[in-house]
Amino acid sequence: MALIMAMLSESAASTDQAYRGVDCAGRVGPLQTDRWGYEDAAMTDDKRGTRRPSDSSNPSKASDVSESSSPVHVRFDAFELDEINARLMRDGQPLPVAPTPFALLCALARQSGSLITKGELLDAVWGHRYVSDSVLKTAISELRTALSDDARHPRYIETVSRRGYRFIGSARATPHAQSVAAEDTTIGRGLIGRADALSHLQNAWTLATAGKRTILWVAGDPGVGKTTLVDHFIAHLRDVSIGRGQCVEQYGDGEPYLPILDALGELCRADPTVCELLRAVAPLWLLQLPWLTTAEERETLRRELAGARPDRMPRELGEFFDRYTEQRPLVLVTEDLHWSDHATIQLMDYIARRRGRSRLMWLATFRLAEVVAHDHPLKAVRNELRLHRLSDEVVLDPFSVEEVAA
Repeated sequence: MALIMAMLSESAASTDQAYRGVDCAGRVGPLQTDRWGYEDAAMTDDKRGTRRPSDSSNPSKASDVSESSSPVHVRFDAFELDEINARLMRDGQPLPVAPTPFALLCALARQSGSLITKGELLDAVWGHRYVSDSVLKTAISELRTALSDDARHPRYIETVSRRGYRFIGSARATPHAQSVAAEDTTIGRGLIGRADALSHLQNAWTLATAGKRTILWVAGDPGVGKTTLVDHFIAHLRDVSIGRGQCVEQYGDGEPYLPILDALGELCRADPTVCELLRAVAPLWLLQLPWLTTAEERETLRRELAGARPDRMPRELGEFFDRYTEQRPLVLVTEDLHWSDHATIQLMDYIARRRGRSRLMWLATFRLAEVVAHDHPLKAVRNELRLHRLSDEVVLDPFSVEEVAA
């Protein structure tokens, strides 16, 4: 009887592990996927029901289609593909394409005429996540629908049986991407050793102004120039609202949302419409800024908000950002996030996951070593957002001897 019970227990454990998945480090976790197959576990079933590793085990295999390549901006027939502005247009009109199929089209168009294997595409678009081939097929199907393409008689995306796909459209490069690169070089003048980081920020800003909300962290050691980089970047922006907030080291619970309230106060002083919009869609935030309202207005707000829970503050601010950026792009700067209160970190997580168009760029600086070593709540949020490609990051290295000498 003891032997039978042991065998049953081992069988149940094996079944549970197969269901949950085992990652490369031997950790067991629930296998959760979203629409595009993002999974927490490191193995997944292919169409034959076997477990296969991703081609990311061979880093050189996907190097040609990696996201670090130059942004794609090409025309083919009536279509225009603009990767920097996250836009696919037909006869000058934007087409609704989800982010994952769009990234897939960019990877294919980047090597027009060349076969790109399934593994290379999975690595280029889904990174080091493990997803099934059916996810790739679904994205290809959506692309063909958007392009009015036929799989049996393709004009743009050709299937190479059991191997991968090939972009066969007559793609013509446009000078737009080159002009952006030239602009990046211009703004990089006068800042030693940070041309690549400035170019990264500029590309992210281009996406943000096109309506793709952007969370971007600038990380590095103390004194490496995080604030200098941010200052130099925003000094060259035009027709934009900027709100800045500073986190401070707190010895206790501290005030929730301190750097965000500072930024909102700055915005209100620079733009009178901010207070009006806060009153309409984010009154709990306005109530935290008493110097911006009269005594009568504050009393009215208190009566109207009687019984309102602070839990709704992230939703209020998300709505404020979406509505405000309909009229004007916004850069929110949060300094020294490694000292931030928990509420601000949770707010950043919520804003990053919020769907819909928003011309918002949230720039935040932090000391990477302190976040990792002290198990700061930002550590888990940063890992999760990066996993799902909901955030971007620039890590500043110390200056080289040549850069210091310059």
